[in-house]
Amino acid sequence: DGLEADLRGWGNVLSKATTLSTKIMAVEGINYEAAIMTGLLARPSLDSKVLQRIVRLAKPLQEEDWTLRWPMHHEFRETVKRMDGRLRPQEDQAYTAWIAARLPVPKQRVLNDYAAYYDAWLKIDGAPNTPPPTFYDFAHAPAQSSVDYLVNPIDNVIGRERVVDWEAARGMILEVDARLRLAGLVTRPRASVCEMTSSIIGIRKSG
Repeated sequence: DGLEADLRGWGNVLSKATTLSTKIMAVEGINYEAAIMTGLLARPSLDSKVLQRIVRLAKPLQEEDWTLRWPMHHEFRETVKRMDGRLRPQEDQAYTAWIAARLPVPKQRVLNDYAAYYDAWLKIDGAPNTPPPTFYDFAHAPAQSSVDYLVNPIDNVIGRERVVDWEAARGMILEVDARLRLAGLVTRPRASVCEMTSSIIGIRKSG
């Protein structure tokens, strides 16, 4: 009963999470419950009712569980909020960064590049086998050539924007989905055998 309630609760959090930290917390919670489920399945004697309940619980993740859309929207909004602070000259900055912060830097162009990066991610959201976009291809940071300093002086001179490892997050969601699928695959034949055995015993008793 506790396993069922906890899985339902974490699943609800996972599907409605609007920040990456909440999404990851829900994934870790489901991983923990999946480990408990695996421990139950290691027991040699489980009746048909328990096995059928585990079959219902070990469901693959749905589209709303997979999606990183809302955490990405949240992160982009936070990036926009941080931009003005990053462009404010700081006394402890390197001299070149201090000068760059005082120059008319292409703030909107850089934000547009960030938006294009997130848009590329959203286009493959829910498709775990699709190669992810790379931050450099859109933001030209960290610099790999002298041209990158001109295209994006905000990240390459003033200071780099925090880059979230979305691929790692996607991998964690893929892993928990695989754990649930595996538990379901292991349980279904066992539940069928248990149910068949119970039917045979019932027939013999009635006979």
